[in-house]
Amino acid sequence: MTCPGRRHVLETFTAPGSFGDGEVLMSRFHPAGERLPLVVVFHGVHGCADPSPGEKYGDLGRFLAEEGIGCVLAESSRKRRDRGIFGDDRAGWAVAAFEGKTFLQELADAASALDSVSALWPASPLWIWGFSLGGLLGTLLAGRAAGPLLGREEVSVPRLRGLILAGSGDSLKQGREDQTRLPVLDSLPEQRWLHEAARNLSGIRLGAFRGAKDETFTQGACRRLVDLAPLPESDRFYQELEGVDHAFRTLNGEPSRQPLRAMIRRLLPWWT
Repeated sequence: MTCPGRRHVLETFTAPGSFGDGEVLMSRFHPAGERLPLVVVFHGVHGCADPSPGEKYGDLGRFLAEEGIGCVLAESSRKRRDRGIFGDDRAGWAVAAFEGKTFLQELADAASALDSVSALWPASPLWIWGFSLGGLLGTLLAGRAAGPLLGREEVSVPRLRGLILAGSGDSLKQGREDQTRLPVLDSLPEQRWLHEAARNLSGIRLGAFRGAKDETFTQGACRRLVDLAPLPESDRFYQELEGVDHAFRTLNGEPSRQPLRAMIRRLLPWWT
């Protein structure tokens, strides 16, 4: 479909999923005059990658399309997709939609999404942009740790050119450990897997953002994944966004899309 008032076409398709309804929902933003690369976005834990206007990930896709950058949103498999009826009951939603799902199944969904994108657009160089848990999935995939974790010979990402982490750290803040009782988070791999993956990053660029008001990960937890990567300084950065929350949804406590736009501005020189 062509979206009114926007210079892009939105295409939806699915990739095989590992849990629940057995599908990874994919939304592809095709901008007019598209430039390389193609950015694949992974949402945070228990998240929804709704491509609709006004939704965080849908707006991200549109902002990228406005710059001529193609984008694919990947929404992982689950038992149900009616997030809206749960309102502010995040724990209730997590249990209803994801109870029984493991971290490795979430990782398998991410690998499946990349496989589908690579098959459909074999000439496109890829970037992974992961938010929170999605950034951890991206790190494991880019750092060649997904294969051993999933019990496969290899899980490769052809033509990968970059990895973007948004609010992704290697350990939770003290006092947030109760989150690990929820589905997916109750089966996180040992920290060493993330560190090994970060050390394996090569031949790509790495950008990491953290909101200064992040209540989930400390600065050290987020920065460590960048510091461990053996990449030239010109090919990696870590940036704090003042007044921004963990989810990059608010600025100084008020709903805002400026955090998304600020990240895109920082990344555009690498893409154009």
